[in-house]
Amino acid sequence: MENDEKPSLGDNVRLGVGSSSRVPLVSGRRSEIEKAMMLETGIAAKEELLKLLCPNMPFWVKSQVDQRLVLHQQNYESVFPKVNHFNGAKARVESSKDARIVKIQAMQLVDMFLDSEKWANLFPTIVTKAQTIEVLERGSTESRSGAMLLMYEEMHVLSPLVAFREFRFLRYCVQLDPSTWVIANVSYDFLKENESHSSIWMFPSGCIIHQVSSDSSQVSWVEHVEVVDKIRAHPLYRDLVQSNVAFGAERWVLELQRMCERIFTFETKHLSVYDCGVVTLPEAKRSIMQLSNRMVKDLCGVLSMLTKPEFPENFIDADYNGIRLSVRKNGGLNEPSNVSIVVGASSAPFPLPSKILFDFLKDPSRRFEWDVICHGDPWHKVAHISTGNHFSNYISIIQPMEAPPPEGVVIIQECFINPLGSYVVYSPVNIPELNIAFNGQDSSTVSLLSSGFVITEDSHSLFNARISNRNGGTSAKPRGSLLTVAFQILMSNAEVVNLEHAAAAVNSLINTTVDNIRDALFKI
Repeated sequence: MENDEKPSLGDNVRLGVGSSSRVPLVSGRRSEIEKAMMLETGIAAKEELLKLLCPNMPFWVKSQVDQRLVLHQQNYESVFPKVNHFNGAKARVESSKDARIVKIQAMQLVDMFLDSEKWANLFPTIVTKAQTIEVLERGSTESRSGAMLLMYEEMHVLSPLVAFREFRFLRYCVQLDPSTWVIANVSYDFLKENESHSSIWMFPSGCIIHQVSSDSSQVSWVEHVEVVDKIRAHPLYRDLVQSNVAFGAERWVLELQRMCERIFTFETKHLSVYDCGVVTLPEAKRSIMQLSNRMVKDLCGVLSMLTKPEFPENFIDADYNGIRLSVRKNGGLNEPSNVSIVVGASSAPFPLPSKILFDFLKDPSRRFEWDVICHGDPWHKVAHISTGNHFSNYISIIQPMEAPPPEGVVIIQECFINPLGSYVVYSPVNIPELNIAFNGQDSSTVSLLSSGFVITEDSHSLFNARISNRNGGTSAKPRGSLLTVAFQILMSNAEVVNLEHAAAAVNSLINTTVDNIRDALFKI
């Protein structure tokens, strides 16, 4: 999106249909010479990554904009002469580094990194698709040292205003000592065969995983890419993208930290002291956590789909700079085939700190102020399941104050927060189906229709807060947020034939919800 107008949650929509799945290039039989070249590329990437993460090397400096660590290009290129993969003034380099302690054993994390399905599940808000194209080396059975994979992944920011990114890369794993592994990622030359994937190149990136206790590891992470934006991020998100926030190392390690806490909580065989309400069995807790995780992944997948520009000719594809809409056939378990799912999403600025928005949207006692499902009646929380160390990371079951009938509907909701953003994801669930999870049974057949909110402070607020924190003070500048709203609604196939009717329904729902939020937060 090249224009600099701010998107509005107004009357304009963009209609389309869910894009067809992309199939990564799969190479045929490789010669021993080519395999040797790929191994050499992986080894070189590993050596470069180790130097980039060495504390005694002068590669990293604090950004003058927000104090994050970025590569000092002159120092970097004096050791690693730069290769320009793209020509033209639009090419730029993004680099970042961060480190966190995560609650997981190093070897368990290594195994997850080397399994594309587990990799995608570990980063649901970042990776929407991952695939192992080829296993070049399996590595040691005990430690996975020496493993090399050719992989594919799609990354996204959870907003329809930012295009997704896709990579084909080598992943090389080496055990450095009994408690330390390095996992290096690097793009490989065969990407040049396909022009549609030539807009981004991954320089040696990845992480070092070091076991620091029996159940915790330190993960030091580097992201380093060269980018040519075919579709520029909207002005609202452009600074977040170009300043290494949207796709940077900090985002990866924060999500890893959250998910490792979630996994630890899931595997714990007893309820937390913070858990309360109608969920009383550890098996029920785990079943509901699985259900909620599927709900979050579903919403992330929906938002990723809306950033892809492939639409059939019989759908409107005009750029109205507003709500993006998609229609897809219903294909889930226990779902009727005579209905379609209409998906709508929009992002816009909001003149309040993200924490205020987050606290308001996750509060069941104030839900009736914005959610049309409540019909103005108060709702309350009947179950609370902690998913991590932060008190705002939890799953809840919400129902009307007047208990619904046995065949009625309640809402399952998950909320979580980190320094870069927060999320409130929810879905209506039929009580008979939810009872499957309450009984500790497999919840994979429970029907979900995810909707929700993604909130981040805008780039100026993030940068001001970072600098203020470094200086030990408080920023007096006004703070704002970026709010992404996403809804899925069921409509009969007969209704969806009339696209304008489908557009109007989702457009009305999004605008009514946002107007309600504004009225509630700005009322005198």
